[in-house]
Amino acid sequence: MNKDFFINRQLLFKSISWFLFLNFAVILVLLCRYLKFIMPVGDIASFLYVAAALVGHSSAFIFLIFLVFTPLILIFPNRFFIKITGISIMTITIALLLIDYEVYSLYQFHLNPIVLDLIVHGRKEVFDLSSMTYIFVILLIVAAACIQILFFKFAQGMVLKWRIKTLYIVSFAAFFMFASSNLLYAWADVVCYRQILLTTRHIPFYHPLTAKRFLTKHKLVDLSKIEDTADFKVKQHSEYQLKYPKKKLEFKDINPGVNILFIAVECWRFDMLSKQVTPNVYKFISTMHTLNFKNHMSTGNGTRMGIFSLFYGILGTYWNAVETQRAGPAFIEKLLHENYHMGIFSSAKLTSPPFHRTIFADIKNLRAQSKGKNTCERDRNITDEWKEWFKRIDKSKPFFSFLFYDSPHSYSVPHDYPRIFKPILERKAEYHKLDQNYDPLPFKNCYKLSLHYVDSLIKEILDTFNENRQVLNNTIIILTGDHGQEFNENKHNFWGHGSNFTKYQIQVPLVIFWKGEKQRDFTHLSSHMDIIPTLMTDVFGCQNSASDYSNGRTLFDTSTRDWVFSGGFSKQAIIEPDRITVSYPTGTYEIYNKSNDKLEHAELRPNILKQVMKDMACFYKL
Repeated sequence: MNKDFFINRQLLFKSISWFLFLNFAVILVLLCRYLKFIMPVGDIASFLYVAAALVGHSSAFIFLIFLVFTPLILIFPNRFFIKITGISIMTITIALLLIDYEVYSLYQFHLNPIVLDLIVHGRKEVFDLSSMTYIFVILLIVAAACIQILFFKFAQGMVLKWRIKTLYIVSFAAFFMFASSNLLYAWADVVCYRQILLTTRHIPFYHPLTAKRFLTKHKLVDLSKIEDTADFKVKQHSEYQLKYPKKKLEFKDINPGVNILFIAVECWRFDMLSKQVTPNVYKFISTMHTLNFKNHMSTGNGTRMGIFSLFYGILGTYWNAVETQRAGPAFIEKLLHENYHMGIFSSAKLTSPPFHRTIFADIKNLRAQSKGKNTCERDRNITDEWKEWFKRIDKSKPFFSFLFYDSPHSYSVPHDYPRIFKPILERKAEYHKLDQNYDPLPFKNCYKLSLHYVDSLIKEILDTFNENRQVLNNTIIILTGDHGQEFNENKHNFWGHGSNFTKYQIQVPLVIFWKGEKQRDFTHLSSHMDIIPTLMTDVFGCQNSASDYSNGRTLFDTSTRDWVFSGGFSKQAIIEPDRITVSYPTGTYEIYNKSNDKLEHAELRPNILKQVMKDMACFYKL
């Protein structure tokens, strides 16, 4: 190899290094614009974190782009090719940051493929952009490209005038800031340092290091002790990013003293409310005045989001903000203000998912776990303890209670419980054998049997009310599931839940006993987010619009609904009458029909996406 082979590549590396250094300053300036949403930071630790994060994140952009150029220069060291490539990449990067800033200013979430699709195809349906705006954006991109041409020319001159050691010093400083910001965030995540945690979401395309699981797994930290101080830290600071509710809620007592009971069953899907599977609930519906919602969707295909929106009435996308801020539901706040007896009985631990830091954060002496070796024993335990609690409470005061049964999640029943569904598995399913050829019936019968068992426990709760008819007549009883459970019904080899958003995983029963309401069946599309607006309006006489505290609407609003939302901070779905649009953590999306077949050529519907984006942003402070 001759000298020119090395010299040519060395000069190109130096040129591209100076070119990227100049762009590092540009990216840093663009990221500093987000300080509008971050400031004020409040204390020195947060200030240092924000400074380190912005500088470190800018350097991460540049480092990733440098990694792209390294093989290009080694394989194809053509100056013109490297110049055009560099100018193109940096122009696109800067354009994306400019667009992201505008999107974030409007909707409080960052750019992703869905938003890019809407910008290109949605136009006035979503962003209402004029032709002049598009011309201005094009001119801005052209100007950015011209600046990049000047940068590249200037970088070539700097190769001869400046020593490359200068870049080494700057690179080391930037790396130090990058490492420092990630370590600061990891520390803040472990100790629940809210001031730092709350600033992070404002920085685009930023995913700092976390270490909570690692430290907990290796018993290097005790999270329970840390969480004891978290509420105090939150209450020290009143200015947070979440604005929930939007306005102070005003009430007019139209039906004071009404008892409310939620009974939720894990994995209870819509077609498993039947005379064969849940005979006691079925009899209750048949003999009592109940409201039966037959087209009701959970707000998640997993427990976390299904239960979260059931109590808050808002999208699951707000979970992280709610948990960080320890913002309890407006519904629970109202119950506590009215001095309701609070009886929370969950078979599964309320610490995983951390409902003790969200839904029930304001309830003192929370019963966070149950006794029992398995789910069916714990379900037995919450039934017994609820009955004892019900005997003890002062019936002259109203009560709220939440019973959450868990046996169907693990297909658990007592060993001596009659096997009324056959054929049935007598041991746990071998999940590695589940495929298209697997016979689902024995497995599904295990699921049906566990629901039958829970139904027998619910009967004991309902019998308690039948023995106290006066209390029953003053009690609203809501029976539902957190999500569904699939057994390959769509023939795509999906089993259980959490994998898609078809009716088998998110459509659940919703039955309400409400004395004074006529027995009715409803077939309109309804959502878990609608339950809280219904209770707040019709029980407590909330004078505010439901939009002040919920993304839902009253259950009795039977007008046509174009969509409902399901999911949270990972996968999310827009459920429409004819299809399902699913977005993923990477920002990509896919569109399916109701049987989960991918619709290859389907396009986003901008008018619906605009509504969803508004709902995702409406409870953040702008």
